[in-house]
Amino acid sequence: MRLLRTIFQVLFPGSAVWACSESERSSGTSSRSDGIGEGSGSGVDENARRKERQWVHWGARRRSIVLVCVCYLVAAAIFGSVNLEGDERKFVIEPYQLLGGDYTRAYLAEREIGGAARCALKSYFFYWYYRPMFAPVIEERHRDLFRIEEERFGYVKVESARELSEVTLDRYEEWLIVPEPDRWYHHGAGKPLLPAVLSIPALGAVDAVIRNGPTLLEYQFRSNYHPIFILVRLSPILAGLVSILLVYRILRDQHGEQKAILGCAIFGLFPLSIQWFPNLHHDAMMIPFVIAATSNFFRANYKRAGIYYGLALASKNVAILLLPAVFLLAIERLLAWRRSENPAAFHPQIGRVSRGALWSLLFSFLALLPFANPVSYAKEVLTPFTEREYDTRGEVVSLYSLSTRLQDPLKVDESQSGRRPEIMLLQRLDVIDVALFFIILAILLAAPRLRGNLAKLSFYMLLLVLPYQVIFLRALNYRYLLFLPFFVFLVVALADTRRLRWLLVFIVLVDVILLIDPMSVTSMYLRQGSGTFWETLLG
Repeated sequence: MRLLRTIFQVLFPGSAVWACSESERSSGTSSRSDGIGEGSGSGVDENARRKERQWVHWGARRRSIVLVCVCYLVAAAIFGSVNLEGDERKFVIEPYQLLGGDYTRAYLAEREIGGAARCALKSYFFYWYYRPMFAPVIEERHRDLFRIEEERFGYVKVESARELSEVTLDRYEEWLIVPEPDRWYHHGAGKPLLPAVLSIPALGAVDAVIRNGPTLLEYQFRSNYHPIFILVRLSPILAGLVSILLVYRILRDQHGEQKAILGCAIFGLFPLSIQWFPNLHHDAMMIPFVIAATSNFFRANYKRAGIYYGLALASKNVAILLLPAVFLLAIERLLAWRRSENPAAFHPQIGRVSRGALWSLLFSFLALLPFANPVSYAKEVLTPFTEREYDTRGEVVSLYSLSTRLQDPLKVDESQSGRRPEIMLLQRLDVIDVALFFIILAILLAAPRLRGNLAKLSFYMLLLVLPYQVIFLRALNYRYLLFLPFFVFLVVALADTRRLRWLLVFIVLVDVILLIDPMSVTSMYLRQGSGTFWETLLG
């Protein structure tokens, strides 16, 4: 009965049925008396009843939030129990390599503390310098950075697997897990180091759990689902939990308790959340910092907002998209001030916001600096617009440039007409097909109803999905996580509670379908035998 009542509170938070105390219910007095029965007791009794109503309301609110968090954790744990997909198999070893990997462990085994410290520092510098870039060309002076360790501990280069069938247990067991300057091209898109650093405690716990049993590789190549993978993904799962609480706090301040609970439930149970927060792609670790930066910026805590934004950038470089959204909001506010009756009255406020923005940028840079080389970081961010040198043994980085994306891939010879670059751009932006119907309707319906800076910023962020997919096409999958909190902020601002409840019901139904067998939701995983999640669980 208590569980059903808690579920009711999530769908109908703030309802008088659950907001009143047991004593009020038994006496037939609702917590929302609207003046009926007032004055029948002393002032002390009335204060006591008011405090009791506040306490009961807080208890109902707390139970609703706890239920949302528990439902998220259960769904995320189910998705998180899937074995690691291709990119995750690279990400999971990066925190270990970041500190020197097997080289540092070998030094420690021989009690050479100084050698272990030097190796760890060299490795961190190497990753700090190059990891923010996609397939960079390693400078000559850094190619022999680990020559001493390679000769001493018997490093053997292992070629990357080109086919999925080549990914075998034997292949990985012969691989020395260390920094590899000559194989750096096998790393994916540029990543700053903060997510790897934050994953170290969880991966340390994994190492402690499996120390006297099967290795993580054995679990990977023998199981479709196993609880050990939940522990591997614990850091991003917890990042999702923190994000839910931050979304709740922002929505509570903006729209009140009822919409805040519904909004955080929509965010936490949205299919994107339960699928991609329990994943080692760095987007999950970025989201709480983006939300915290947004919240603090609107609270005029500019230095704190800058620190959080810098940590978001140190998690993944796509957090840079928040800047153009803020810029569009600033332009809109400036135009509104100029149209006001007394524009001069806003000059001091404009000055304060401008100074605050500069402080935010400065503190963002300082927060980013320990986790990424600023020069490498800037080169990676500008890759779509510049032709930079890269290691051609890896993925073709030029495919992600704007000039390449605007070429017609269907034109194979000069006898075909082909599509002009401007036509390709319009098609990439989805403005010359049926998607334009919904884009125009969304703008016409949403734009006039936007109230408050958070709703407007969220609207501008969602519009940035269109240019974002010019580079990544529609294969955004986990990359959509960046836009999810802003989607929720906007939905809560535009919809009433009844529609939010029905949206939540629809999301839960979709989740049920996805959770039948998470491995078959995408083709990214390496299936070991047959069986769905529930067949595996029930044996």
